[in-house]
Amino acid sequence: MGVVRALVKATRLLGWTARHPRSRIAYVSGWRGNRNLGDELLLDCYNRLFPLWHFYQAYGYPHERAVARVCRPFHAAMLAGGTLINRRTPWLRQAQSCFSMVECSMVFGTGVADPGFWNGRTDGSEQWQDMVQEWVALLQRCAYVGVRGPISATLLRNAGLQNVRVVGDPVLSLARETEAKDLRPRSLGLNMGFAGPGWIEKEEVCKRYIALASLAKRAGWAVEWFVVFPKDLAITKYMAEQSGTTEAVHESYSDAGSFLQMVQPLAVFVGMRMHATALATCAFVPSIMVECRPKCRDYMESIGQGSFVVRADKFAASEVWDRVCMVSGNRESYSLNLRHKVLEMQEYQRSEAKRLAAQVQLPDGRFVPAHAQ
Repeated sequence: MGVVRALVKATRLLGWTARHPRSRIAYVSGWRGNRNLGDELLLDCYNRLFPLWHFYQAYGYPHERAVARVCRPFHAAMLAGGTLINRRTPWLRQAQSCFSMVECSMVFGTGVADPGFWNGRTDGSEQWQDMVQEWVALLQRCAYVGVRGPISATLLRNAGLQNVRVVGDPVLSLARETEAKDLRPRSLGLNMGFAGPGWIEKEEVCKRYIALASLAKRAGWAVEWFVVFPKDLAITKYMAEQSGTTEAVHESYSDAGSFLQMVQPLAVFVGMRMHATALATCAFVPSIMVECRPKCRDYMESIGQGSFVVRADKFAASEVWDRVCMVSGNRESYSLNLRHKVLEMQEYQRSEAKRLAAQVQLPDGRFVPAHAQ
């Protein structure tokens, strides 16, 4: 980072610090600012869960550490949503740097990379390596560790970190309690997205989605495609053209509310991007998750929907279509069950967020050091 740019960012941080005298949280999260709906909506979710806290996206950059030597820009740090734990070395270093600037650190809603998937794979420009013990050493100093799902919790417990809770994905905070209006029978929502390595090559998944959409089309169903990341648009349009289902291709890159509104009347949803399918479940639409990586199953198991997950390399269009028809034939029952599970997890997540806020923040606005927990 250039000197001038660093000074500008330091000045901005100092200004933000002055405007927020209490409850300043270093928000240590993933890939914001790239029009990926799954990453863009998370900060709004944390603002909902912790309405009295002020979040600042922190990276542990030198200018942030320099400001920390002059004043205390952050009262605490939170490792937020995304599959950040044990995923990439830079994310570990970012968390270490940000946590070093505060006395109180915490984890809420973060996922853990599964070595069973990542061993032997390349993640971005680097070969994935198991650094779980370094992560455990860092997380042991946290006042609270709440992860996305049971798979993440088991991975950390097996590595020696015992005080782990499953709080679900932050997207659960967006679940709607209102009933859908104008339900559309025989309507199918589809989402397909690919980012980096998965269980199967993108081209093969594409063929299977085309086959599924074609089956729905021949049966007289309305098929709607949902795109939540711009780089998925071209391949989605191709699948829609190949299956003759170009009538509705929705793009939603920043507004979770509009996505929920569009998806809510559908009979069934089949999605591959984790947060696209998660949002559909938050609208209580019976949903089948095509598991691109274990994180998808991690989320679905957190809301008791593990039986609605199909691994991408085991995705057979005819079998998924049979499942879609079965669910559609008893949609009300499936939707009510999903509603119960989602709202149950949402309530637990809210109660844990309140408990965490009361546990780590003192009445005068200071935060209890992690080692005092």
